[in-house]
Amino acid sequence: MVIHALGIILPVMGLVMFPIIAIFLNVSSVMLFIMYDVMLPLILFFVISRALDDRPATYSKIDVSDHPDLPAGGRFRMGKSDVPAWPFAIIIAILLVAAGIWFFYSNLSAITEEGQEVMQMPEQNVQIYSAMMIIAGLGIGFAIYFILTSTQNIGVRDKTQEIEKEFREALFQFGSTVSSGKPIEMAIDESAKRMETLKIKELFKQASMNIKKMGMTFHQAFFDEQYGAIKYYPSRLVKSVMRTITESAKRGVKTASMAMLSISRYLRGLHKTQEDVRASLSDVTGSLRFQAYFLSPFIAGIISSMAVIIIQILQRLGEQTSSLGVAGVGGILGGITEGMGISPFEFILVVGIYVIESCFLLAMLLNGIERGEDNIGRNYLIGWMLVTSIIVYVVSVSISMMIFTPLITGMI
Repeated sequence: MVIHALGIILPVMGLVMFPIIAIFLNVSSVMLFIMYDVMLPLILFFVISRALDDRPATYSKIDVSDHPDLPAGGRFRMGKSDVPAWPFAIIIAILLVAAGIWFFYSNLSAITEEGQEVMQMPEQNVQIYSAMMIIAGLGIGFAIYFILTSTQNIGVRDKTQEIEKEFREALFQFGSTVSSGKPIEMAIDESAKRMETLKIKELFKQASMNIKKMGMTFHQAFFDEQYGAIKYYPSRLVKSVMRTITESAKRGVKTASMAMLSISRYLRGLHKTQEDVRASLSDVTGSLRFQAYFLSPFIAGIISSMAVIIIQILQRLGEQTSSLGVAGVGGILGGITEGMGISPFEFILVVGIYVIESCFLLAMLLNGIERGEDNIGRNYLIGWMLVTSIIVYVVSVSISMMIFTPLITGMI
């Protein structure tokens, strides 16, 4: 919460003062870009990384790179083919960015008698809407890539996490059966029948089938490179535990059963720790999710529109005092247009890029708090957070400009 308030919200709210600062300190758009789009995100990334390092490690990392039913990294499965996701993302981004550029130049339509280009609509509005189209192109382009590359993986991740929760019960059943004196090969089949209500039963059924039909050993039934049952379960926890059990089985049935029951008790304690951490952080993650999806882009949109309106007011005052030839005041305000250092187009562009970067940072923070080291969940969260945030940002800027611009125009 402190990271979000001081690192995301407060800097955005401070942007409303930037037009005034730009006049008196001659701060350019390049300086604003360096501060908000380079330095601030780097500082936040470092702070968030340090904060997540202190989180208890209650989740095992899920690696789906070797799963036979999933595409390779950076791709998504379309029919029976694995298709790269980046061409789709780049095409969508280029189309939206090109639309913003076309929108700007298409309004430079007529040439006056003096040879100067004039706008079909107010120049400030053209700059604002063009910048928002470009921001939408960048944001949606990234979103398309992350959504396409993570949507198919997220189902396997959820299934694997559910299986990890059931694993302690499965080990207890398996260990109890083995401790009764039955051979491990027979105990697998009997344990699988007792797990009919659990999803993890497929792991033991596949291992039992490998032993019966293919004559594999206990270790091969799980870890054979081509037919091993563990191949379909991309969980480091499940793999490491089953490897420990198969190694223990080489020392005897009693050793294997003791290992299973001990690990089952350990996993039960680990699951309790997971639930305690989730319960203690539920309020924080719920609030952070609302702020990330709605509040941050909404505030950024309102502040952006207010700052742009201030820029418009100062520029118009400068033009009016210069035309009236007011001594002193005209000399100061008359140069505002030339000395402002930033246009509405540049301002919206800088803030929009910061909104996109904040989505990456907040998704990293939120996913790290909820699930620890989970690249699949982080990428999935980034994709949908970008879509929502870009929509909220664009809508809030548009509505604010439609409401306040006529009021300001009528007053000046």
